[in-house]
Amino acid sequence: MRVADVMTKDIVTACPEATVKDVANLMQRHNVGTVVITDGGGKLQGIVTDRKLVTECVAKGCDPNSSKIGDIMTGRMPGPGLVTATPDMDVIDAARKLGESHIRRMPVVEDGGKVVGIVSASDLAEEVMEAVDGLLEELAATEH
Repeated sequence: MRVADVMTKDIVTACPEATVKDVANLMQRHNVGTVVITDGGGKLQGIVTDRKLVTECVAKGCDPNSSKIGDIMTGRMPGPGLVTATPDMDVIDAARKLGESHIRRMPVVEDGGKVVGIVSASDLAEEVMEAVDGLLEELAATEH
């Protein structure tokens, strides 16, 4: 199974110039914990989670009305790189990538960096468990 089959296609995005408050309001309005940061053409720039808002802004006393999300997002340079998946990536490979990177969500990008979705550890876990259940049922059927 491919990432395209399990990813969330309806993602919430913002530009790097948006304020922390604007992004927090987006999260509240759309009931999400992650916003993908893109340029004007939909190309991936970074990602920010509700946890990142707390640890990088609230805990450090920044002003959410004037602080730019581009300054705290994951993926900004210099800083840790941004881990991504592609739509045609196998879900097992994507799950492995999440585990090795110690993250729970990753943007899905096409060639050229255009964001087409987001995939979470829980999305992948469901699919992997269904595949394992199917294999176990097949094994049980062959043993009788």
